[in-house]
Amino acid sequence: MIDAWNADASGTFVLSVDYKDADFNGGSLTWTQTSNCGRFQAAGMPNGWNDVISSLVTSTGCANTLYQNANFGGMTVSISKNTSRSGLGSFNDLTTSQKWCTAKPC
Repeated sequence: MIDAWNADASGTFVLSVDYKDADFNGGSLTWTQTSNCGRFQAAGMPNGWNDVISSLVTSTGCANTLYQNANFGGMTVSISKNTSRSGLGSFNDLTTSQKWCTAKPC
């Protein structure tokens, strides 16, 4: 899991890290921006990441909302900032779009 959420030398901030398997296992996808948490969104997942997220970690300054469908439709699950979720329960393998913001829900 990621220990440091502050900007690295290039000024990149980590918003969250998604994992393909429960308990922070499998491949990981790190979402970054060039500024600390504000209002960011991904209307669709990158290639190979649609409907595969099983656990995640949010940064200290960023909440995260997962959406079942592209363009922020369908069921949602909201994750507080500075949170580790080793499993997503009934939302396992359902994420197709995401938003990040300073407080949930995004």
